[in-house]
Amino acid sequence: MRIGIFGGSFNPVHRQHLVIARAARDQLGLDQIMFIPVFQPVHKSTEDFLDYTHRRRMLELAIEDEPSMRICDAEKELGGASFTIRTVRHLLSHGSDQTFFLIIGGDSLADLSTWREINNLVHLVEFVVVERPGFKKNSPVADARLHWVEAEVSPISSTEIRKDLRLRKPCYKELDARVLYYILRNNLYGAIGDFFAGVLKKLNKYLLELPEGLQRHIESVAFQCVLLATGADIPLEKAVVAGLAHDIFRIAPAETILNWAARAGWCLKESEIQMPMLAHGAAAAGMLREEFPGIDSELLDALRFHTLPEPGLSTLAKILVIADTLDPLRQLTDREELRSADLPFEEKFARVLALKRAAIKDL
Repeated sequence: MRIGIFGGSFNPVHRQHLVIARAARDQLGLDQIMFIPVFQPVHKSTEDFLDYTHRRRMLELAIEDEPSMRICDAEKELGGASFTIRTVRHLLSHGSDQTFFLIIGGDSLADLSTWREINNLVHLVEFVVVERPGFKKNSPVADARLHWVEAEVSPISSTEIRKDLRLRKPCYKELDARVLYYILRNNLYGAIGDFFAGVLKKLNKYLLELPEGLQRHIESVAFQCVLLATGADIPLEKAVVAGLAHDIFRIAPAETILNWAARAGWCLKESEIQMPMLAHGAAAAGMLREEFPGIDSELLDALRFHTLPEPGLSTLAKILVIADTLDPLRQLTDREELRSADLPFEEKFARVLALKRAAIKDL
């Protein structure tokens, strides 16, 4: 079996990592790409260096749709500082019918002569050098077996992505949507800031008390909110909170819902008073307003009106209405066509709104 070894910090994994892996796999006919996350870096700063569990989980999400790619925990199993020669020897000790191809970039090739035990390493693996088309092919180590692979490699780096996340700058094009949501959901790299981190902590307490099925729906809606927000210039931290908060009182007792809704300062509609479940969004807004004074009013309005939408909704509110109504976990065949339809945002919202009003009318 021909296996490509792709080691790195993956802090976080981004789209360029996948571009490189696919190029190596396809151009050299590799059977498998094995991602090996660094356990303890040797030459890199440990500032912003996430725990192995987080970095591994992001890798899992990024390669979810890539059956020829997998994660190897060799460096975690070995423990201590990560050195390529040690990892390769460990892999070779577990199988003799495998040929390993070590995937590196042009920058790593330039430093190859400085690697630990490089004169031994060159006899254990073949090297795959991935660079932009037209790069100069030079080998700094005479005995190294090199294969040259071309790819449109972006100059983006994990360091830049971490910086952009801290500053809440849009870097979603560089990250798989599932990875981006995981980062926001866990406030990795300070991506949502201290204030919203406190909001998430509070919401998590409510979520843990809900049935598993409702938890899955809420997480799915929050993910869809992030997807929609990336194309609408909406702060992603607000999209995450809107999705996670919208149904926390969905199955709460009527008295609890009406109490929290009243504390939000809104006058409920007669239908909400008669059927308190319809006011669960208002209840969530009331809880957040009381627990987090000064929280964004646009976020509260989105929660308040996601069940019974009114004219003049903000973009965030429309995003929440769409995400909740078209949640893929809802097994409703009449929504599948609309869910997959490639429509302008406002047109999709208009059709979702018509759907919701028809459903409410039937209650």
